Amino acid sequence: MSPTLISLALLSAPIASTPPAAPGEPTTVQSRYGVGLPDAPVAKPTTATPTPDPPVAAKPEPDTGWRLNPPGRWYALRATAELGFVGVMKHGIQFGQQGTYFDFRNQGGQDVLFPFFRFTGEFAIKDRHSLIFLIQPLKLKSSATIDTDVQVDGTRFAAGTPMAFKYDFGFYRFGYMYDLLKHPEQELGVGVALQIRNATIDFASRDGELLATNRNIGVVPLLKLRGRWTPRRGQGFWLGTEIDGAYIRGKVISGTRDYFEGALVDASLRAGFKVPRAGDVFVNVRYVGGGARGTDSSPRDGTDGFAENWLHTMALSLGLYIR
Repeated sequence: MSPTLISLALLSAPIASTPPAAPGEPTTVQSRYGVGLPDAPVAKPTTATPTPDPPVAAKPEPDTGWRLNPPGRWYALRATAELGFVGVMKHGIQFGQQGTYFDFRNQGGQDVLFPFFRFTGEFAIKDRHSLIFLIQPLKLKSSATIDTDVQVDGTRFAAGTPMAFKYDFGFYRFGYMYDLLKHPEQELGVGVALQIRNATIDFASRDGELLATNRNIGVVPLLKLRGRWTPRRGQGFWLGTEIDGAYIRGKVISGTRDYFEGALVDASLRAGFKVPRAGDVFVNVRYVGGGARGTDSSPRDGTDGFAENWLHTMALSLGLYIR
């Protein structure tokens, strides 16, 4: 057979193939790993979402800030300061039975506003008992030229005299109060107080020729009421009131041999907001008024001891309550 025929025969011969495997027998395939070895399995991508770690609760930061009154202490120190202005609504005064009843507002220049300051310190025991100390300056200085003669005890000031007036009626007050309510954001306190007045009242001509002065230190017992109401607990806004007052009339009860009448009212309404770590800020409207009429059992030389003095003021102030 010629070479050409042999080549055609080889080309036309069927290509050998691997017979199909019987059922249940492994199939031998040609792979890149060699004859009879199956291809390596291909890993399928994982579609499952990994489970996140449970959240870790944040630890509260320790409270390292300074506090005037740490929680849990059996006592607390508190303070209140008010700053504003005060106006005289009405003020009449007379010294001596034959003296002139002088209108300080209309004749003595008290028709303007004066500075107002007030400070209160408080020592609270177990949030129910309070010892309170108050300092209240009240100094009204004015000047005017009087248009009529003015008699002050034994001193007479002629009409047309330029005058300098000083009405210094500051006082100190010691008090005790018990809170009837247990809730820290509500208050209804009742108590008593003792007020010490320190009064200096001067009528002086501006040329320095004439001076009539009256000085007095006295003690006045008072009843005390203080309240605080928080409409929505925890919101910080609150309303409050504070009233100290007394009325005395007669002979025996006033401790004098002659008839005596005296009264004092110190009342306020306020609205405030609680400021974290600072206390409370508030706006306050306050009435301070009262007076007395009577005769001193031990008058000074040159006087008959009679005095009458009635004062009505209204103050507007901003306040800070530290607690």
